[in-house]
Formats: sequence, structure tokens, C-alpha cells
Amino acid sequence: MGDLLKFSDHIDKTQNKQRYLGYEKGKVLEGVIESFIEEIPDVPEEKVISYFIKIVKKQIPLFEDTYFDSKYLWNDDYLKYKLHTIKVVLRIHMLLNQEKEELITSLSYLTHLTMFFNENVKNI
Repeated sequence: MGDLLKFSDHIDKTQNKQRYLGYEKGKVLEGVIESFIEEIPDVPEEKVISYFIKIVKKQIPLFEDTYFDSKYLWNDDYLKYKLHTIKVVLRIHMLLNQEKEELITSLSYLTHLTMFFNENVKNI
């Protein structure tokens, strides 16, 4: 039993177990989001969708040298296209490609990723 590590040995004295578990769950969630993002195929025939894919895959910055990160809620003013336009184009592309299940899944996931953008986000 001497070789077993206690959970409390890894917690900073200012943290409690619940806060630490919340942090760990957040890290797992970020990893899941990133793994789904990696699997999204490019949609070169649609410039709005292709642009948004490049944003979430960190291939182009949102502004200056700052790339998308699922840890934050971003102001949609940083996007080249209006958020509403991106959502509409995603839905239309889903309707036009109903027989392509993998593409529909990726487009649906992209629709969910739009939740990381909002017009009411203010700089602190």
C-alpha cells in the first residue's frame, strides 16, 4: 500500500477535489473536441464552410497571431463571414448532401462549433 498515490497528494492546497475534478473533466472535453475537429474533411467547393473549417482547425488565425481554441468563447466580429451566414450555409450544405452520412456528421459538428462564437462577447 505504500506505493499507492493518494488523490489529495496531487491537489494544490488552494484547490478542493471538486474543483480539481472539474478541471480534469474540462481537459478531457477539450481533447474530445480537438479529436472531432481533426476528423472534419475540407469542403473546398463551399468557401464559407471551408473558411470555418480552417478557423477551427487552426490553419488560419482568427486575428493577428491568435488561433481558435475551444477553451474560450470568441466574439463573432473576428470571423470573415457573419455567424448567421455560416450557420445557414452549413444547413443548406447538409440538405444538399443528405446521402453522405460522414459529411452530414461533420457539418453537424461544425454547426455545434459555432456555439464558441457569440456577438455579445466583450474584451476584458
